Amino acid sequence: YLRHPESFYGISNMTNRYHLPGDGNIRGLTGLSLMPANAIISGNLELAYSLPVTFVNVAVTTFNDFGMIWDQSGENYNGNIIGAGGVGFEFKKSVYHKPLYLRIDKPLWYVWDIAGAPINELQDIIISFEKGL
Repeated sequence: YLRHPESFYGISNMTNRYHLPGDGNIRGLTGLSLMPANAIISGNLELAYSLPVTFVNVAVTTFNDFGMIWDQSGENYNGNIIGAGGVGFEFKKSVYHKPLYLRIDKPLWYVWDIAGAPINELQDIIISFEKGL
């Protein structure tokens, strides 16, 4: 996961739980270091069901993120498969014509095809304040 440890205003516990949507991000694996990997191909599949709430848009979601990682030297990672999936909630509201967005996800499974670098546990809760394209 490619992000500096102090990127969430120096609060390392929140840095490990924050998901920045976009290419190269696998929810559920946010707190792990994959150094010296320097290449990733990733994708995701999300399904959402909107709930009938009037004052804010609420949706129940499922997500599946997956990818393959490499380091260009080929010494450490050589197309290893990683992935995670789970369930969550999306909250959307427009205030003064500005969108507000909160996503709360709970990973339920992961794929980790990297020998010698085990995952001990899944992240408890992952949050995001942005929506990917």
